[in-house]
Amino acid sequence: MKQMKKTMTISFIGLALVLSFCPFDVCACEEGSARDASYWKKMYSEPRLFLFPLEPLSFSSPAGPSHAFNEDGIKALARGDNDEAEMKFSEAIRITPDSAPLRHNLALVFYKKLDLERAAGLWEEAVQLDRGNPRYLYHLAFAFSSGGRVEEAIPLYQDLLAKMHPQPEIYNNLGQLFEFKGDVVQAEKNFRRAVTLRPDYLPALDNLGRFYRKSGRLKEAERILKKVARLRPGDAENYINLGTLYSDMGRKAQSAVYLRKAIRLRPDYPEVHLLLSGVYREMGRIKQAHDEELLARAVTCQLRPNME
Repeated sequence: MKQMKKTMTISFIGLALVLSFCPFDVCACEEGSARDASYWKKMYSEPRLFLFPLEPLSFSSPAGPSHAFNEDGIKALARGDNDEAEMKFSEAIRITPDSAPLRHNLALVFYKKLDLERAAGLWEEAVQLDRGNPRYLYHLAFAFSSGGRVEEAIPLYQDLLAKMHPQPEIYNNLGQLFEFKGDVVQAEKNFRRAVTLRPDYLPALDNLGRFYRKSGRLKEAERILKKVARLRPGDAENYINLGTLYSDMGRKAQSAVYLRKAIRLRPDYPEVHLLLSGVYREMGRIKQAHDEELLARAVTCQLRPNME
């Protein structure tokens, strides 16, 4: 299940690069680590906006004896004590067995514990208890997709689209699920629907640009990735995608431009230095290629203590 979840996660950079030797002393590991943390804090300073956040539900006013257990469970969840939260929510459900919000809160505990089967089961119960509430249907679809249960997640998301105003997030999620199952026509259709609804919706633009490049539609990929660069100019990974795209297209000078932009943002990515080195070699710029290889080795040696 963890492998399935990992496969569905879209990410370009992998820092598992270990070169064969290190001609430099390890002198800036802490600095590199701090720079890495600072970059991602800036890039993702705003939490991802879910249609329905993965947050526990509180009762606006005391709703019987289970209220105190629910509030205690929410506090335990907030401080990361999942076992205590499970105990409190379970006791609240024992007292008030027909509460959909309590099922939701307990489902969150199991989701945090990566027990997706039990989380999905509780959200299914919440759906049965409150059929008119799209929140629980949404979280059930999310749990199914997180656990790799693609065929079960797709109709739930489609049901949500029938019950609500169209949402770009749902179309984007559907696009990912269809792509995962190999239905490229439906995948592209749903990514495009998400972007049509909201032209600046970056998750769908990222997926659409990657999808076009993967399917060999390089000019369309270029258009999407350049749009992402305008909307999110601080994204090093998008510049890497543009650099590798232009390399695939044989436009080595443009490839080098975007890879250098990525390096300015993330000088601690050894892989980017190696990509740029390869581009320089194809351009006949051997000294610059060699310099980038040395930089890649230096960065790798700095990162190695954090990679092992």
